[in-house]
Amino acid sequence: MRASLLASAITSAPKGHERRARKYLIPFFGKKGLSEITGVNEYRMQRIADAKERVGKARPS
Repeated sequence: MRASLLASAITSAPKGHERRARKYLIPFFGKKGLSEITGVNEYRMQRIADAKERVGKARPS
């Protein structure tokens, strides 16, 4: 199985960046290579929707 270019690109990143990439970027973009990633806006919109959902759950009804 070929390694994800995104995953290999983060190995030299500072620990905080590596952690965020493993938690958010890799699950969203999967095994795509960096040149194959085009849905950055979709990623951003999904992250915003996820944050709004978390905030809504945290507030009492």
